[in-house]
Amino acid sequence: MQTVLHSFTRAEPDRVWTLRDIARYIGKGGAGPALVGAPEQIADQLEDWCSQGVGGFDLSFSVMPDFYRDFIDGVVPVPQRRGRMQCEYRPGTLRETMFQGADPPIAAPRQW
Repeated sequence: MQTVLHSFTRAEPDRVWTLRDIARYIGKGGAGPALVGAPEQIADQLEDWCSQGVGGFDLSFSVMPDFYRDFIDGVVPVPQRRGRMQCEYRPGTLRETMFQGADPPIAAPRQW
């Protein structure tokens, strides 16, 4: 919890954060930034972050299950139309795709 509080105070050092402020902010879907706007505006922001080196995103819902449906149906097609996001995937399971037919590495058994 101290790490979360530190991230708020570091981001806005002149603001006095109350527990209520933090709870309201986190309650909207997590401690990360919340993007609001038209699908094109959200896609613009995500693409801007990618151009600065961000390699992926963890999405946190604000309204379940509508958030995911709205994101997939509204936002995802925008970077796909722009050629910034893939539209098709190779067939197969995630394991088959990652290891391309090779056996995945096996973790050593734990010693208790």
